[in-house]
Amino acid sequence: MKVCRLIQFQLSTPDVGLWHDHDKREYNPKSWGIVLKLFAGDIVRPFTRPAFWGKKDVPSKWNNYDDDYHFLIRAWFPFCPFISIALGKRGVYAGFKVADFDSPKYEQMLGKDDVYIGSEALVPSITTRSTRWK
Repeated sequence: MKVCRLIQFQLSTPDVGLWHDHDKREYNPKSWGIVLKLFAGDIVRPFTRPAFWGKKDVPSKWNNYDDDYHFLIRAWFPFCPFISIALGKRGVYAGFKVADFDSPKYEQMLGKDDVYIGSEALVPSITTRSTRWK
């Protein structure tokens, strides 16, 4: 699986916003940044099967793919955006990020043919984060 990076646009103050919650450097409250990336490629994502939605007594198996517990969404898309916006101490990003799938731990999820060195795919992601400015 391969991912094509079509274009990247970044607009920011001279500081660079990074996503590291564990970094204890001081924040610059006047810093800001916007990054837009456009991708094409395979989208891969496991989702919990509907039979397990809302069951509080079922332990989470999200980190370990299980055919009985998950179903797999896999498709090729010609246009996948990723945008991150940071302002002072806070930021948000949404869209599709590149994930490396070259580890043998992904064989159960993807199959042996798609797990090799350099194998990567897009995964959907939406999150808020603290920002670090250097």
